[in-house]
Amino acid sequence: MSKIYTVLCMCAISLASLLPGKSTAQCACPNGDPVDSVVHTFNLPQTADFLTTISFPKFNPSTGTLSCVRISGSIITVASLGIRNLDSSDRTYRFRYTQDIILDGPGGLFASSSVNRTYGPALLNKYNTGIDSVLWGPDTTFKNEFITDQTSGSATFLGATGNVNFDFTNTGSTTLLQGSNNYRSTVQTYAVGSFRLAYFWCPNSVLSSGMRNFSVVRDNLNVSLRWVTDNERVSNRYTIEFSKDGQRFQPLTSREAMGIGTASYEHRFTPPAGENGRFYFRVRQNNAQGKVYYTAVKTVSFAENGTIQTSVYPNPAKRQIMVQFESPQTGNLEIELVNTMGQVLESQKQRVNRAANMPVTFSQQYTRGLYWLRVRNPGTGEKSITRLRIE
Repeated sequence: MSKIYTVLCMCAISLASLLPGKSTAQCACPNGDPVDSVVHTFNLPQTADFLTTISFPKFNPSTGTLSCVRISGSIITVASLGIRNLDSSDRTYRFRYTQDIILDGPGGLFASSSVNRTYGPALLNKYNTGIDSVLWGPDTTFKNEFITDQTSGSATFLGATGNVNFDFTNTGSTTLLQGSNNYRSTVQTYAVGSFRLAYFWCPNSVLSSGMRNFSVVRDNLNVSLRWVTDNERVSNRYTIEFSKDGQRFQPLTSREAMGIGTASYEHRFTPPAGENGRFYFRVRQNNAQGKVYYTAVKTVSFAENGTIQTSVYPNPAKRQIMVQFESPQTGNLEIELVNTMGQVLESQKQRVNRAANMPVTFSQQYTRGLYWLRVRNPGTGEKSITRLRIE
């Protein structure tokens, strides 16, 4: 059976507006404060690509404490199915057409939808005589299709700078229900839509004692934490807390108030041997009345895997390539070679340690054409997708 899938652009269509999201009831603040939100949007213009990267800014932990994250999208897809009879006899054809849209991102966020349509029966004359082909469509397979998913706040989404990336895939395929295996099918499809990433967060209380100038600065292998308080009271007690994920904090050290009036505090922290990555810090104040207040969260990074953002050379390539990273990577990297229909042709895993680049050799020489190289670091959730042409 010979099947040729061609992805072509078609006429333009207006962007779909987003439908309302789910209730935020499960995104609650532990102290009863109302949950607030930061929302980012991404408009996807008309595209015939099966795979598109949807990018949003990370959540700045100094804003507050991240409670949960919700991704949603409203998507339109249009598709046409062309069939030509290659048989030496007249044949009646009937097909099932399947369209899938998938939104896959960090923190386990995953949303998808699928639709099936049956086309035919269509009587087609033998090859190269009379009417030997038929075109079904263009049909709107998804019209403002709303997909969404939600997860608790994850360290993957935290950062004063940088982005989080989602993979949006749009694929169409056919299944023969009636006719001859001697035919050629052509799928034409494109997608357009709007995406929304919402961060739901809880506020950090401001210290009643007039705390100001809280800073966290990396000094070689140490961290220097400083703050100043006005109208200090001798009954106050301060606890420095730190976290590796920006959510679960543990006490680092505590100290009593220095006196009354204005006071300056400083503490130096050295990460335990073997610990690296990003650290999150805050200061908790307890007063004589039993009330607890927190500062904003400050972050500092040690030998962290940054943005993975890959480039490939040579490109075009044959079986061997070198993958270069925007920042050194450590961990078990997952490498996938994907064709233009979204099929994973080959998967590999490589262990790297602070690697700026990584050689990749495919198991075979693939057919000349356009492919995608997808690289993921499961330890950080960072992904990168690069066009690769094989010659």
